[in-house]
Amino acid sequence: MADFRKLGVQSVPSGPPLITASSNSANTEDLSGAVRRAMRHVGATVTIITTRTDQPFGMVATAVMSLSLEPPSLVVAINDSASICKPLLQRGAFCVNILSGDDEGVSRRFTQLSGPDRFTAGSWDWFGEGGYNGIPFLASAQVSLFCEVGKSLKTGSHQLIVGRIQQLIDRKTDDPLLYCDGAYGGFRANSAGAAAQLDDRLFVCN
Repeated sequence: MADFRKLGVQSVPSGPPLITASSNSANTEDLSGAVRRAMRHVGATVTIITTRTDQPFGMVATAVMSLSLEPPSLVVAINDSASICKPLLQRGAFCVNILSGDDEGVSRRFTQLSGPDRFTAGSWDWFGEGGYNGIPFLASAQVSLFCEVGKSLKTGSHQLIVGRIQQLIDRKTDDPLLYCDGAYGGFRANSAGAAAQLDDRLFVCN
């Protein structure tokens, strides 16, 4: 085990007070609020997750991550209280639309509306056959990933849902709509031609 004292690492940082989990309800609320504020600093690509049962359902989300290439899979986290949660699990299939920089208006409008009215925001097409029949996908999205539900795990207030990617539409653009600390933005490379050396097992990294 590393001796952090030799590395010059303090076990308790100086400055702002350290907030930890506790059985005390007040402390737990303090921690939840602190975590909420901390996670606002995590920038992420904006997506719209969709499915369909008797009607279309959708939600704007950033809690989407790649999982595996063997088989091609991703994970989405959806609050149990979200209107799409039960229909998505019931249908067993969904689409993850990765928004482009031009889709900020679609994202804003989508969150302001509810139910099927959400699909009046932007230009939507409807899958016409097979296991994804009727599931909407956004015509202007960078990529639309059609997934079948592999596994789901309830943890806390959310369902972690593994989606096995079966089909996709790639419009071959590289202009993601990003969200961080309550604001939308875009991606800008630090230096042209300098590729980041990231784990090549993450299929979203080139």
